[in-house]
This record gives sequence, C-alpha cells and structure tokens, in this order.
Amino acid sequence: MSNQVIRKVQLITNFFVIDRLPVGVYSQYDVVIEPEVKGNKGGVARKKQLLMDHLQSIVAPNYFPMPVFYDGGAVCYAAEQTTSLLGPAQQFHVSLRSERLLDPSAWNDKKKTPCVRITLTKTSGDDITNEQLSQIVANPNDPRRELMANFLQLILRQNTNNKHPGNGKAFFVDYSDRHPMKKFMKGLTLPNGLLLRRGIFHSIRQSLDRMTVMIDASTAAFYPKGRLIDVIVMFLSKPGMPMDARHLDRALAELSTFNKMKDCFKGLRIKLDTSPATKIIRGFIPRGGQYLFEKDGREITVKDHYYEAYRIVLKYPDAPGVVLQERPFKVVVPMEICDVLEGQLFRKKLPDQYTAAMVKIATIAPRERQDFIRAAAQQYQTNPDMAVTGMRVDVNPLTVQGKLLPTPTIVYKNSEQFVKDGKWNVVRSRFFNSAILKLWAVLNLERMQISPDDVGRKIREMSSCMKELGIGEQHPIAVEAESSSHVREGIEKIRAACNSALARTDPTLSLDRRDVRDNFILFVILPDDAAIPRKELKYYCDVVYGYKTQCMRASKFKKSNNQYHNNVLLKINARLGGTNNILNDTKVLHYLFRKNRTMIVGADVGHPGPGTWNKPSTTGLVFSVDQHATQYQALTRVQMPRQEHIEDLTEMMLLALTKFSHKAGGPPQNLIFYRDGVSEGEYERVRTMEFPKIQAAIDAFIEQNKHRGPIPLPRITFVVVGKRHHALLFPGQDDIRDKTGNCSAGVTVDSGITQPHIPNFYLQSHAAIQGTSRSSHYIVLKNEVFNNDITPLQELSFALCHIYAKATRSVSIPAPVYYADLVCGRDLFHVDPRSRLTFEDNHSVASSGSETFDLSVWKAAYQQVHEDMSRNMYFL
Repeated sequence: MSNQVIRKVQLITNFFVIDRLPVGVYSQYDVVIEPEVKGNKGGVARKKQLLMDHLQSIVAPNYFPMPVFYDGGAVCYAAEQTTSLLGPAQQFHVSLRSERLLDPSAWNDKKKTPCVRITLTKTSGDDITNEQLSQIVANPNDPRRELMANFLQLILRQNTNNKHPGNGKAFFVDYSDRHPMKKFMKGLTLPNGLLLRRGIFHSIRQSLDRMTVMIDASTAAFYPKGRLIDVIVMFLSKPGMPMDARHLDRALAELSTFNKMKDCFKGLRIKLDTSPATKIIRGFIPRGGQYLFEKDGREITVKDHYYEAYRIVLKYPDAPGVVLQERPFKVVVPMEICDVLEGQLFRKKLPDQYTAAMVKIATIAPRERQDFIRAAAQQYQTNPDMAVTGMRVDVNPLTVQGKLLPTPTIVYKNSEQFVKDGKWNVVRSRFFNSAILKLWAVLNLERMQISPDDVGRKIREMSSCMKELGIGEQHPIAVEAESSSHVREGIEKIRAACNSALARTDPTLSLDRRDVRDNFILFVILPDDAAIPRKELKYYCDVVYGYKTQCMRASKFKKSNNQYHNNVLLKINARLGGTNNILNDTKVLHYLFRKNRTMIVGADVGHPGPGTWNKPSTTGLVFSVDQHATQYQALTRVQMPRQEHIEDLTEMMLLALTKFSHKAGGPPQNLIFYRDGVSEGEYERVRTMEFPKIQAAIDAFIEQNKHRGPIPLPRITFVVVGKRHHALLFPGQDDIRDKTGNCSAGVTVDSGITQPHIPNFYLQSHAAIQGTSRSSHYIVLKNEVFNNDITPLQELSFALCHIYAKATRSVSIPAPVYYADLVCGRDLFHVDPRSRLTFEDNHSVASSGSETFDLSVWKAAYQQVHEDMSRNMYFL
C-alpha cells in the first residue's frame, strides 16, 4: 500500500553552518590592472588572480601582512593591518617574470609593456566588521546580505579555487597519496587523451538566519599536458584507428575535422620551446611550416625561419600552424614546438561516446558521497585564509526537518498499481486509454545486422505485446530500404507499399488522408551509429510527410524482449493519442481537474554547445490538453544565441490557450507554468520579462473570444524548476532509506536550506538507479492557484513526476518540464538535412566569430512540424 499522508522526517544535507564569522575590520578596494587583460572570462580572472597572488606573496609581501581577498575582477577586501599600509590608494608595477617591484618608468599602456600596473583604491563604502556581519546574517531582509555572502565566498575560495585548476565553483587538486581526500579523487584517461577528474564543489549559501557552505563532488574533463601535436593527434584519432602525426595534414584536409580541431583547441594555453612566456592559441592555418611572412625585408617560411633562428629542423612542416596573433600582423608557430600546459578544463561538449565514462566517474553511492563531503569539510580546519580571518565552518552537516509526500496510485484500465521504490509494474495491465493502430510498417535501414527473418520474428513479438496492452493493430507491412544512405527512398517505398495495401481493402484509403495517418506509425531499424540517417528520417517524417516514427537501434532490436517491446509501446500509445495511465483522484488533483479546467505548461530554452555563438537557442513549450494532464501538445521556435528569456512567449502562449480551449471545451481557469533552464541570477529577469508576455497572451485570447461572452482571468502559478544545483538530501532516519541508501522518493524540504527571500523547495521525486539521488529545486515566483500555499504545489509537482509517458517509474522533474526539454533537443530535425545550416556542435556555420548573427536566416530554415504531428506527442 502506498503512503497516503504527509509525514515529517529528518534529513541530512550537504550544507555546513558557518558557526563563526570573520573577525576584524575589512575595507573594500577597487582593483584596476593595466593594460587590460584579454581573453575569455575564465582566463582573464585566472591571469588577474595570478598577478595579485604574485604581488602579495613574491613581489611586495611587506605591503600585505594579511592577504587581500580578490574576486578576479575589480574588487578586493583588505584587513585592517593591510589597509594601514596600502592607505587610500597604492600603485604597483609587476611582472610575473620578476620577483621584485619594477620601476614605474618600465610601464607603458602598450600591449607589449614589460609589466602591468596594479592600482588599488579604497572605496567610500562602509568597512565590514564582525558585528555588522552578525547583524546582516541575522536579518534575512537586509539588502546587504548578498554583498556579505560574496565577501565570505572570497575567503572560502581564496586558498582553494584560486590556487588550483577549476571552473570557478569547483577546484581540482592532485592530492598526495597520504592525503585523506586522495581515495575519493578517482580519474580516468579517455581514448582521445582527455582526462576525467573528480574535484570539490563548494559555495556560500544564504538561509533564513545563517550562512552555510554547500559541499559536493564535481567532475570535469581536462586537456592532457604534453606536446600539442601529440595531444591533437590523439584527440582526433578514431577508436581502433590511431592517427600518425606525419599524416595530420591529410586528416585535416577535411573541413569538418579542421573545424573540430579549431573549435576544441582555440584559447588553450601553451608554452614554446623558444620562449618562457605563456601563449594562447588564437587559431590554426593549414601547412604551418610553409607559411610565408616578412623578415628583415624578405619573405621567409616558418620552416626556414626556425632553422635560421634556432637551428630547429621541423619534423612536420606540413602540420597545421598555430596562430598566436592575428593583428597587426599574423604570428604563426609550428605545432611541434608547443607544449600544452597542465590543468586546463575542456569546456566543450564531450563526444557522445564518452558520456558513459563521465557518468561512471560522476556516479557516487550515497554513503561514499557523504564520506567525501565530510572529508572535504574537514579541510577547512587547515585552511590558512579562514584561520587568519577567524572564520570557522562546522564539520558536521546540517540536519533539517522535511516531509515525505503521499505517493500517488497509478491507474490503468483494468488495475491500480502502487508505487514502490519509485517504480511500478505494467505487466498484465492494459493502457488506460489504448490507441487504435490501423496500419504500421517497418523500414529496415540495417540489412547487414537485421535480416527479413529477424524483422518478421520481432514484429510478431511486438504484435503480441500490443494485444496484451490493449493497442488495436493490424498485421504490419514490412519494407526494406537498400542502405542507410537512402532514407527518403525508403520512406517513398513504405508510402507506395502502404497505399497499395490500403487500396486492396478500400480504394479511397491512402496515406494522403489525415484520418489514415492519424492511426499509422512507421517503425525504423537504424544502424547503431545512426546520427545522420536519424536526422534525415525525422526531418522528412516529422516535417514533410507527417508520419509518426519509432526508431530502434539494430543491436537493441535484435536482442529485444517483452520488456523492450513494452517500453517502445509506452511511447507509441502516447504518440497515437492514447493515455498509458492516470493518477488516482487526490484532493489536489480533484480541485484542479474535476472542479476546474487546468492547463499545465512546461517551457524550456535550449542553448548551443559551450563557446558556440553562431547557432540559435531553441525554445520549447508544451501544454496539457486533457483532464488528466497526461496528453500534451508542443510548440517550438528559435531565438538569439544564449538568450535566457523566451522571446516569442506571447505568441506561443496565445496559440496554446487557443488549442487548449478547443480540446477542453473552454479556456483554463487555472494556469500552472513550470519553467526550466533558468539560472539563479535570472529569476528576476524571467519574472519581469515573461510574466508580462503571459498576461499579454491572456489579454489577446480574451479579446479574440469576446464574442463568446465574459472570460474570467485564469489564476496563475509560475514555478522555475532547477536541476543544475548541488543541494543533496540524505536520509536521517532508517524508515525513509531505500535499498540504495538514498531517501525514499517524495522527500521535500522547504525550510532550513532554502533561499530566504522567495518561496522555494527541494523535491526528490525519483529513486536513483545508481549513485546518489538528486532533488530538483522549485522556485515559486507566483502562486495564485493555491493561494500561496506551497504544500499542494509540492503534491502536484510530485504527482506530475509519475505521468512521464516513456517510463514506469517516477522521474526527477515534472513530466511537462521533461517534455519541454525533449522538444528543445529536437532542433536538428527541424532543418532540411541538405541545408548548410545545422545545430550539430561539431559543425561551424560561420567562418568568423566576428560575423553578425543573422537570426532571420535560421527562422526561415527552422520549419515547424507537419500539422498532423502538432496534435500529438511526437517529441517522445
């Protein structure tokens, strides 16, 4: 029997209370470093941190009896002892190559100046004292709280993130064998040379009446150190096909491979055999040894220059040259004299074939993760910056009171299933509302692995599973295409064969009729490496023909069993307009869907890969159209790269309201909007930019339908759902610990560790298959539907995690949020595969990052799905 009442429970977190705030007096200084440090954001901050650390510890330690706490930008804080020496302002001339202060005359404002000028100027703001800190921390409404949190963050990270490789929030240390953290720091070298490493994430977090430190494990990929040419050769080599440096120029003759190298290695820090200075890769050119430049009034190749100047004979003169400078003249050096410096993050998207390896390193069992977190917290006891300020962090994690929510009962046509450990069994259950499948066909694009006999046998098994689940079907028409390169030809063969079969029963029937397409699905057997044919198939079927498709990889299809078939049929039934299951009628669900018309909306923005600015972001919006919130329709658009708010939200919401009203018999009385993909710093921006657009859509809908009579304004609840956070919940009592050591699904927390300024809660709605379960963070920006009561919103959100059509287990976020994410992830399928435009991360669509992005070109190319597809859940 499932849990039916809300229970109070004890939960252990990964938050640690700051039980002693810094003592002393701290003054804020503005920091100006000239000339301006150039590079990407992370590289600039790192260089500035290096300069400030060099100034304090090597060049002028007499000015800094206590270290200043620097943010890597324009602000630092100095203790009273240091302030007395710096005075109102102080200027230093520093070079990383010198251990002493340089004469001011050595500095100039040119790029090639031998040193930098660091100017520290005391601001007019109030000094920070222990008494002031205590008052601010005790008052959650004090506007200075954010400033104080940033100050504590600088102290926390001064001797960790600023001294070790990292991404700003997490740092990665190569601990000695005897160090207590060493046993936790697992790593892995990938076949392409990248290193996967485990590090420590930590961050200051505000709660109602205290400041805490949140600690977690983090995983990242790093470039290996070594000769640049060897690193690139290994990175570009294919599995089982090692590349030779002697033939690198041939491999890079293909534009996509050259662009891949350029995209992945641009911005990397290197050192040359001929210079002690650190350089940055600005780009590459083909056949670098043959590059001509002017020297002493004559033209000379890079190859000849290095022999004349350094007596270096290049082994690989035809390998790409490394561009170190573009203006005022191009500087090119041979790849073979460059070394990649250690500790550099790989910030691009990891190739898909290494996702499993990353998951393996990132996956940590709950008990081991708790041990990791506690061990990391112990390191603060020996942190010199915390010791010198008097700041102290409790070594015991914070325990808070939470709730265990009632688990919904899953309702099928002939049975009710109780959820246990976050999952339930579909065996011997029939879909709540089975779709009618009048016609289906099989397109085999992998004849090397799958024979006609294989297709026939597996289709019979699939047909048997359909009958058990209640899907009405007829015997399929099986058609094979010649190869994966003839996708459209295969679709045309399917069309002709289906029309021929239909004509034998009724001459008026064909796939050209919408009522026939509504009850038709095309099964497609794909090669295992099927990115290209799948993209082509989905474009033609989703956009051009309006055929619903179900893709199956050949290796899985060949080994498929009843469980595999059932999982496939979950998606098929929902795509065809059926309902797999609904939830039992709780008080909350009865209020929303029996007493009122309620529309549930999920919205997301998907961005191009890291460092990519020449491809648009994709928006996805899904909305429920039935009384059980199980059937959804979707809308999608493109907008400017990395734009967080949804530009076309008014138009999309107006269309959603219109479609909902048509299906539900009237406009919604409640509108519950789940918004995914919003970072913590964007909450207010989303509130101010998206609320008015939703309201504008409602106003436009009322105006368009005023002839129908008065339409009351719907009550609106707007919730941001965050997945990319590090807050963790562990069971504080045995009766909520599942067999993996995680908390039982349904645990929620809305106090103790939540943000103080806005209603919010953490909800762990699923049971992890492996590793530590991670909750989702719900930030409530508006809650009219439940009259600002957070508990029924928690119950609804948990319930919606049980209606994800592709699964028979609860998921980590509400189904409409998941669906919006799926819609954004299908951007590849909306562009004609013959177009020069592509959303793929390993392709460039512009020759220069300086070119103006033309959104109109993408909008013209980004085609909407066929009208038939827009009425069903094609995105599953």
